[in-house]
Amino acid sequence: MRARQVAARLAATFAAHPMLCELLSVQHAILEHNISVDVATRYKRASRDAIRWLGEQLHGLLPELDDEQALRAAHMVIILVGALWTRSRPAPSLLAAFQADASPAFMHPAFTEAFEAAIATFLQGLIVETAAHPA
Repeated sequence: MRARQVAARLAATFAAHPMLCELLSVQHAILEHNISVDVATRYKRASRDAIRWLGEQLHGLLPELDDEQALRAAHMVIILVGALWTRSRPAPSLLAAFQADASPAFMHPAFTEAFEAAIATFLQGLIVETAAHPA
């Protein structure tokens, strides 16, 4: 139950910050290309620190996760935000195609609902993993 609550809160929080979601959705494909090693190093260190911070927050909310699982969860949050944000905002021609033929419309998820479901499933999986393999 707590994993679903955490997922719902994360989904609502990211949805309320569309510019952050947009940046996360283009960071690997666009923003990280053609930059100097110095800029890349500083950026990746800052990203690492932000993911560690998020992992600590997740560990506090879901103490059954160990540090490594909380870090994996935090990293997955960032990956899913970027991927699902992009998928939830198709180009106008794709929107028209979905209107013409609704059968592939499942490929155009609503961001908040898709992110919440995906991260809840991931968090629940980590909790089950912990229960199956206690430290």
